[in-house]
Order: sequence, then structure tokens, then C-alpha cells
Amino acid sequence: MNQETNDIIITTDNYKQRIEELDKLRQNQYDIEHEVKSVKAITDFIDALDNNVEVSNHLTNSRKDETDQLSEQIERYKRAFDEYLKGIEEYEQQEQEEKTLILKDIDESLGKVEELQNKIKELEIKCKNIEDQIEKNKTIRVDVKQFLSKDYSNTIKNTKEKTDIGSVITFGTYPQDKNGELKTPIEWIILDKKDGKALIISKYALDGKPYNEMHKGVTWESCTLREWLNATFINVAFSFEEQQRISTTTVKTSRNPKYNTNPGNNTNDKVFLLSIDQTKKCFLTSEDRTCKPTNYAITHGALRSEYNGNCWWWLRSPGGGTDYAADVDYTGTIYGGGLGVNNINAVRPAMWIDLES
Repeated sequence: MNQETNDIIITTDNYKQRIEELDKLRQNQYDIEHEVKSVKAITDFIDALDNNVEVSNHLTNSRKDETDQLSEQIERYKRAFDEYLKGIEEYEQQEQEEKTLILKDIDESLGKVEELQNKIKELEIKCKNIEDQIEKNKTIRVDVKQFLSKDYSNTIKNTKEKTDIGSVITFGTYPQDKNGELKTPIEWIILDKKDGKALIISKYALDGKPYNEMHKGVTWESCTLREWLNATFINVAFSFEEQQRISTTTVKTSRNPKYNTNPGNNTNDKVFLLSIDQTKKCFLTSEDRTCKPTNYAITHGALRSEYNGNCWWWLRSPGGGTDYAADVDYTGTIYGGGLGVNNINAVRPAMWIDLES
């Protein structure tokens, strides 16, 4: 088959070649189109990137503006808070200073209150002391009046007629008021006389003492009352010159007439208590044996009857056992069974004195 020169002549020989060339052209066209599409995609991507960058830049710029505004606002808040905190600190400092002044005022006020309280206590103590002294003075006045109202004509220096048995003399001094602040002359009853000497016993019970400090078996020789009479009492009641007139006497002991209690050994004493036998011999009636205690003796525990004001007083004889001592009750009855030695009873000292000294 033939055509004109300008026409493409397709023959059997070049058909296959033409087909191949056509396929190649198509392939090239496809590749070109693919490359165009790729370039287009890249161009679109670049355009998109440019747009994103622009948006990003815009956002960045916007955020920077917002950040700057926020930073500026934060700075304003910080300055405001700093000023507020500074104000609080200044306020707290002022409050602390005021608190310090208040605490100082409180301390000073408390100090004044304490000073006033101490002053009040001192005044209360003074008032109490004044009241006590007034009461003491009342008692002293009563005791002095009582002392001045008595007849002390029967003294050791008086005539022999006034130192007969049964007479009352004064010798030595001893506290007899309630508080023990006033020593007054001691009155003594003359119970017996022999060779210019007289056996005397105090008219009133002068003190209150136990026969023995502990409750146990004792005798007159070992009891604490004997020691007190010949040490404490004699030195309080008598001057040195008066003590020279008190004779040292052999004090004989005898068994309890009813209970046959062991009395212990004889002693040599200046001051002693009467025995059961001596009391019966010297005081013929129970009325004669009654005795009243001084206010001082009552203060020191001497028992006194509310019925007649008389007291119970010790004898030196043992009671129903060696842990008991005989005594005379408020009716003047001799109680041989006695009282427990550690109980307090009234004390009536007895002694032999020289009448002619």
C-alpha cells in the first residue's frame, strides 16, 4: 500500500517498529504527564508550605503579641502583689510592735498586781498577827488579873506559922497562860515537914505530858517524864539559887497495892511524882486530891472535866501493868489500874525544899 511522500507509510516491515515507537511515545507522554503531576504536586506542596509558613508566622506573631501582653499583665500583677505583700509586712510589723508594747504593759501590770497581792498578803498577815496578839493580850490580862487578885503572903520568906502543912507558898515561876508567854510564880501546897524541909506539890497541874513517849513496859526509873522533870522542867521553873534549895531525895518505889506490878528500882531525884501510898497519906479525902490545870497545861493536852473543870494527873506508881501508870481522876479518886503510859495526863511536880535557906 502506497501513499504520498508527506504521509506516513505503514508497511508490514515497519509496523512493529511503529508500534514500538508509538508505545514509547505514549510511555514518554505518560512519564511527562506523571512528572508534570509530580511537579504540580510539589508546587502545590510548596504553595501550601508557604501558606502554612505565612499562617505560622502570623500565628507566631499573634502569639508573641499575646505573650507580650500576658507578660506585661503578669508583671503588673507581680508589682501589685509585691506592693500588697509589702503592705502586709508593714502591717504585721506595726502589729508586732503594738503587740510587744501590749505584752510589756501586761507584764508591768501583772508585776504591779503581784506586788499588790504580796502587799495584801503582808497586810493580811500583819492583821492576823495583830488579832492574835490582841487575843494573847486578853489572855495575859486575865492571867495577870488572876495572879494579882491572889494572896501570895504565904511564901517561903514568910513566918513559920504560914509554912505549916496545908499552907500554900510560892516558889519558882512557870508559864501558866494559854500561849506560854508569861511566866508567873508557882503555887505549892506543903504536904509534909521534916528537919527544916518541906515536901511540896504544885497546887495546879502545870503541864500536860505522857508518862512515857512510847507505849511499852517502863518503870519510874526509865520513864521519859522523870527525865523531863529533872532536866527541862527544873531549869525552866527555877533559877540556879532556887535549885540549890531543892533537895536530892531518895525516891522509893513500891508495888501497886492492887495489881502487885513491879515498880522498878529506887531513884535519886530532885523533882518527882507522888506514889499511890504518898497520895493517900497526904490527901485524906478525894476532894483534897482534886486539881485544876493551868491554861498552859490545857494547851499541852491535859485532860479536863467539863463537869467541874478538874483534871486527871499522873502518879509515879505503876498501873495494872508496866505499860500503865496510876493516876488520880477528876473526882479525886485514885485509879490504880492507871492509864496507858503514852497518853497525855496533867503533871503535878513534887519535891523536898529547904525552908530555912
